[in-house]
Amino acid sequence: PKDALGRPLYTLNDLKALQDWTLVREFRRVPRVAGVVSSGGTVKRYEIHPDPERLKEYDITLDQLQDAIAQSNANVGGDYIIQGPSIQVVRGIGLIGGGEDPMQKAMAMKSPEEAAAHMRAEERRRIYEIRRIVIASTNNVPIRVEHVVDGGPVRPGEQLGERGVVVGY
Repeated sequence: PKDALGRPLYTLNDLKALQDWTLVREFRRVPRVAGVVSSGGTVKRYEIHPDPERLKEYDITLDQLQDAIAQSNANVGGDYIIQGPSIQVVRGIGLIGGGEDPMQKAMAMKSPEEAAAHMRAEERRRIYEIRRIVIASTNNVPIRVEHVVDGGPVRPGEQLGERGVVVGY
């Protein structure tokens, strides 16, 4: 589908995600289908572009930045809670975006425009989450990813995803 100006509503990356995460699974459920091979298209990745001068200014190393990103995307186990005859395990899910696939919700929407808007909003939300990851703190003031990336924190009028933390293909 296309918008009023004739531009595609979905990026190639949206279509590749739909193919990889939804269609391939559906095709595998068809009797006598042994496997499905996906090829072509793009793969979405969230890229962090560190600024060497900002890293130096905040006394942050690339290893610290990488460790902070890796740690923010890790699951951790906690304790357990006894509720009547059952035990509930407490875990922290550290996946950016909450581990939810935005395509699942987009597929249930009534119009392609609504689905495309949802996909772009989810991209912005994930970029915002990445920019807010704390790397270290100085005097109880957090140093976040947004402080050490190209362009620094987002300025008024600037869109998320223009620089610093971007969606790449």
